[in-house]
Amino acid sequence: MTGGDRLADKNPALQRLERLTRTSPALFPFLVRDVPGLSQWTDSPESARGWTLRTATWALDPSFDLAAEYSASLRRALSASKEGGTLIAVGRFAADEALPLCPAEIAVASAGGGWDELPSALASEGVRSLTRVEAGGGGLTAWLAGPPPMPGPETEERLCLALARSAVLAGKPVDLGPYLAPSTRPLDDWLHLKRHQDASLAVQYRRRHVNLHELDWLIDLALLRSPVIARPLRTPDRLLALRDAGFLSPIEREALEDAWRFLTETQARLALLGCPDDVVPENPDKLARLAESFGMTEGNGFLAAFEGYRDVTHSIFQEGIQRLH
Repeated sequence: MTGGDRLADKNPALQRLERLTRTSPALFPFLVRDVPGLSQWTDSPESARGWTLRTATWALDPSFDLAAEYSASLRRALSASKEGGTLIAVGRFAADEALPLCPAEIAVASAGGGWDELPSALASEGVRSLTRVEAGGGGLTAWLAGPPPMPGPETEERLCLALARSAVLAGKPVDLGPYLAPSTRPLDDWLHLKRHQDASLAVQYRRRHVNLHELDWLIDLALLRSPVIARPLRTPDRLLALRDAGFLSPIEREALEDAWRFLTETQARLALLGCPDDVVPENPDKLARLAESFGMTEGNGFLAAFEGYRDVTHSIFQEGIQRLH
């Protein structure tokens, strides 16, 4: 054992920093911009200010509610936008479930209330400001669709799924009603779109894919096809709505919420590790570091937990799709 190892063993501040170095190296380019703050954090993590230091706190203690605070910081940055149109948070960002270094999606509607073209939207000062947020670790992804009328049914389906969870951040109100109305489109059309997306995944990638998309697909389809179920934004509330409507059993709801929490944390920890956030690495060292970030002692233990949550999600997804037929 080296002198440095012995010092780290005795010094809790160095222990925290050393663990963060192993499990969250992608955070350090942002942390080193605030050396005084980092120095204070090593001694007192609970005093952290700013999303980078608070992310460091979350990396060591996931009970800290980072998603709500991080989403709120993105909202504040975007609400000051001078964009002539409308900025709309979608998906997990709209639900205040976004996490640093993972994509937070927004849609951009034109000033006239329609969907603008990408080049003109990105030329505006408001959307250029997104680049500055992304440079700060926001990981924002701006996407747009063609202007109405929709160029094809697949585009409409994608918009309906994306806007199933949405919240206006800045700009004039935009009519999202056509995309939020109960869908009368045949279920097979939706499943065709999903199969098309799945086909883009290589077989070896599929095996370790962080399978949150099936959970989101099942919730979105069940809500889109129902004229009566309320449409909350946060995932636990959406699962409760489906349970209360009789679509999910209490056991299924609990299993999906547990899977959602584990797989969402997996995505965030993969991003902090510097890996793609949607696939578990095969590299033994990275897998061991990922396991350590969850407080596990070895990679195989993490893989067993990961595969269990992934398989449960897939099983309930398949059964849920049968109920929608």
